[in-house]
Amino acid sequence: MIKVLSIGDVFGRPGRKLCKTLIPELRSKHKADLVIVNAENASGGKGLSEKNYKEIMESGIDLITLGDHMFDQKSIKTIMENKRNPIIRPVNYPSSEMAGQGIWTTSLNSVEINVICLQGRIFMREGADNPFRAFDEIHDKLNSDSINLVEFHAEATSEKHAMFWYLDGRVSAAWGTHTHVATADERVYPQGLGAIADLGMTGPVDSVIGVDCESSIKRFTSGVYSRFKVSESERVALNGALFEIDEKTKECISVTRIREESVV
Repeated sequence: MIKVLSIGDVFGRPGRKLCKTLIPELRSKHKADLVIVNAENASGGKGLSEKNYKEIMESGIDLITLGDHMFDQKSIKTIMENKRNPIIRPVNYPSSEMAGQGIWTTSLNSVEINVICLQGRIFMREGADNPFRAFDEIHDKLNSDSINLVEFHAEATSEKHAMFWYLDGRVSAAWGTHTHVATADERVYPQGLGAIADLGMTGPVDSVIGVDCESSIKRFTSGVYSRFKVSESERVALNGALFEIDEKTKECISVTRIREESVV
């Protein structure tokens, strides 16, 4: 059995601090073989800096994933250009014109494991190619005996659910990120895909999806744009999911939501 712990969008300093304190504990508690963290909002709520990349990696994780804020911090480009660094961005962007890669491969118990990052297109920034077709192009090149995992960074739940049905039978586990709100739809699909539409956020609890409440409310009530700032809430929560995968059948046996609150 292979256990994969996927952790939702890390938001700002509160999220980074929680990763440092909780991830080693959770990895040990759940006996996770792989820990994957979305960190595209880890630096001030937008993007991931080189400094914060190193900080999060020191939490004892295996892979960092990014989304539509992947290049909001310019310093991350240097990290992404080195293919040996365990960090991936959505693969369905023109690879010849963009730093980084969208697939990461490792091995556990002599089994090849591929993690693929995709980005949705509904209510998202323009520029991403069709994620369904992008997956097909990648899947055709993968080892047929490998365990494949997909992170789908997308806004619309309908697009995520459509993707999960599309992946069922070809992927062992898939999870959504981006909305910062954990969903309660975790399940195992008919052909063995374990999935959940959104892992949720790792960051400040008393906030509007990570942002200071007052500044967020002001934008909605006044219609005037104001710069968002990360909430300074002392209450923080880590959200994610644990996938248990049969390494022989490549099917997911269970999906368990994870939520841990703390004060930092």
